[in-house]
Amino acid sequence: MLVAFPPTVADFLTGTTKPEAFTSIDAATLAQVLGAEADRCIVVALSDRATFPILQIDEGFRDCIFNRAARRLMGSRGYNRDAGADEEIVKLAGDADAYLLMCAPGTDGKRVTPLYVDSKANTVIDGVRVVSSASADAWTRRSSIAARRGCC
Repeated sequence: MLVAFPPTVADFLTGTTKPEAFTSIDAATLAQVLGAEADRCIVVALSDRATFPILQIDEGFRDCIFNRAARRLMGSRGYNRDAGADEEIVKLAGDADAYLLMCAPGTDGKRVTPLYVDSKANTVIDGVRVVSSASADAWTRRSSIAARRGCC
């Protein structure tokens, strides 16, 4: 499901794991960290294909942003080894790091491309173009026509 991008502080507090861990942090700090992490993640994942700004993103990608922002926000309030929430936040942030790494271009190409709607209202369509024909040797005719035209 696509959701609005960038996420808001209200989205973060509703959608993050253990939101009570962040109630002592000022709303301006929450907004700054969330915005910075959203920008960082979206550039890593989509800068090679999207027209910015991004208007909508899939929920799984938004969760990645939330988990990475939560870890940064722990630095603002201090890490508490005795709090079970902090251990869970660190684990989820590690999962988010791995997910974001799969979204980044690499030697094997991207393994994950989040769904999105960009500012041109283009929805991502990742896939392979498939051309079919009733004839098994149709590909040879297309290739020979292309060769005669001087292309390919």
